[in-house]
Amino acid sequence: RALAPIAAGAADTARWTVSAGEPGDFPVTGQILLDGDVHADSAIVLPVVSARWEQREFLLTAWSPPAVWATARERGLGYYGEANFKTLLWVPPGKAAVDSVARYGMRCLINVGSIVPDQSYLRAQDFQVPPKLRPEHFAELDGIIDKFRDHPAVIGYFIVDEPGHLAFENLSQIVARIRRRDPTRLCYINQHPSSAGPAWFGPRSYREVLEHYLDVIQLELLSYDRYTFFEGGDGPDFFKDLATVRRVALDYGVPFANIVQAVGDETNLGLNWRIPKAPEHRWLAYNSLAYGARSLMWFHWNHTWGVTGSVEQDRLFASIRNVNAEINTLAPFLMRLRSTGAYHVGEIPPGGVALPDTVLVRAVEADADMVVGLFEDEAGNDYFMVVNDYEEATTATVMLDRSTAELLTLDVASGTVRQVPVETGSENAEFEVDLRPGAGRLFFFTYPTAVVTARSPAPERYGLGQNYPNPFNPVTTISFETPAPGTVKVTIYDALGQEVEVLVDGHRESGHHAVRWSAPELASGVYLYALEAGGRTLRRKMTLLR
Repeated sequence: RALAPIAAGAADTARWTVSAGEPGDFPVTGQILLDGDVHADSAIVLPVVSARWEQREFLLTAWSPPAVWATARERGLGYYGEANFKTLLWVPPGKAAVDSVARYGMRCLINVGSIVPDQSYLRAQDFQVPPKLRPEHFAELDGIIDKFRDHPAVIGYFIVDEPGHLAFENLSQIVARIRRRDPTRLCYINQHPSSAGPAWFGPRSYREVLEHYLDVIQLELLSYDRYTFFEGGDGPDFFKDLATVRRVALDYGVPFANIVQAVGDETNLGLNWRIPKAPEHRWLAYNSLAYGARSLMWFHWNHTWGVTGSVEQDRLFASIRNVNAEINTLAPFLMRLRSTGAYHVGEIPPGGVALPDTVLVRAVEADADMVVGLFEDEAGNDYFMVVNDYEEATTATVMLDRSTAELLTLDVASGTVRQVPVETGSENAEFEVDLRPGAGRLFFFTYPTAVVTARSPAPERYGLGQNYPNPFNPVTTISFETPAPGTVKVTIYDALGQEVEVLVDGHRESGHHAVRWSAPELASGVYLYALEAGGRTLRRKMTLLR
């Protein structure tokens, strides 16, 4: 029971945590009181399960993935993998198809849309009331789940694309069924952009329909699409929808996926899309990341109107391959972070918010429209990303709200962390960054370290990992594992065995740990590091390369 006043015209969110002795479906009711009288009420059925899907890796994939049976000439799985994709958004529910995915070292979602005879059950287009799901539909779904829930290449279930609001109840039943039988796998549904309108949303605004969608279906990933590059200009609502989805995802505590435009309208489908250039691909990706996206999907990959059917296939392939490589380098950093702000410098687009002078990045001066994304990790450390427009390269001057002696950035080309030259005043710091067209750069003050959580199993033995990056300049991270609580010492030595620095010397709980080492004043060369714990000593080498 939660009672709190709310002003007329305001918006608020009430949150509950529900636990139960065993899994099941539990009704939850809510009422809004006005002067003591019930003004509005609602009720939902909340499924309680023994476990939930939680995103642990960045989801990078493409819409209409390659056919798993395609030959090399037809640009199948091998070609897809060369573009730095690791996941297929769907494959048909056949073991041979899933095994093919596994042989290429990839993972996939299983398309379960075939459990119904047509898409009217799941989409409810143009105010169409969908037929009710029948027992035989659930029986077929159960058979698919039972076949694949132990397959290591399967990460979830693809259900439907762009459903109308009248289909939400059917979809909630499918998701609840999957969750009861295979609760740790993703249930994936993609939602419309805001332009879909009343035929799909009913009387609700875009934000309201997204909230209703999550309330009813209880999804753990909010996915949507918005394509913006047209012949003759850019669409106006890319950032408007991105901002709305970001806000709803944060309010509901779920990650979000952005499906972005890979191709143009070369087969005259009436879409009027232009073929994106490499800087435009980068711009789509980095702005999605700056707004906090934890999944990026390229539309469209396969068939005559995808990348593989384009007259510019080789150029599009190279562009997406390069952007994907950068995302894969950034992903381990970004997955540790929570978006705390997304702002614009220069012309402010619809839905965008101008960069205020009261946040970490106080100002950005550049001859370009820029985006600034702010983040923090679980320890409260600050990160930020600066993204350039796609028109041309620029040098931006960035002013921070604090003085700092050390600012770091991730070089996505080499995968190394580098120190950024900073001019430091008594109250703020200032630096310059060169950015390619459409590119972004992630900055931070401390190197991200492993976070020990209750979900992480305790290691079975003492372990000392290879430092990363290696070679490094001048910052690297050393990871180690302790199977039991106790005193731990981590020491750096030079090549002659002389002690350089003690990084850790004290009690540590059992688990996975990491410590950052910065060597800005040491010479290039080979260094040793040692872990002393549990009556044993483990040693490794690393290379400082300037």
